[in-house]
Amino acid sequence: MLHADSLFVVLCGLCADDLFAFVITMPMLHRLSCFRDDLIFFIFLYQKWAYRVDYTRTNEFGASFLSEEEKARIEEEDRKERLAKEAAAGVPSTAAAAAAGSAAAASEQSSSEAAAAEGQPKADSEDEADAAVDEATLRHRSQLNSVD
Repeated sequence: MLHADSLFVVLCGLCADDLFAFVITMPMLHRLSCFRDDLIFFIFLYQKWAYRVDYTRTNEFGASFLSEEEKARIEEEDRKERLAKEAAAGVPSTAAAAAAGSAAAASEQSSSEAAAAEGQPKADSEDEADAAVDEATLRHRSQLNSVD
């Protein structure tokens, strides 16, 4: 990916080619090749604009450009938007289901803490974290698809 200073150098070169194509007497094919370079450069600029870097997306190592606070803020906004959409559509609120899920998670956490106190390892804490990241990624992708 080109940085802004590299793009500026390329743009200056393209402008110089276009200027000389108009000023200097040269074959028509050379003039057209100068404009072909311009067309390719503008296609590149469009693609750079259309396919921007998604900083919320995790890479193959599970790392993301966002800090934990930004991720938590985005997830909270997503949850509020989802609840607002459900309320507007007349769908019963999932708050009761979320409360039941959090109670189940709390009992599971207490059982894993009891197992850890007995010297047994926690059960699949990394797998649960990976599942949560996968769920957040899928939710974010579906949100991006609904925007387009």
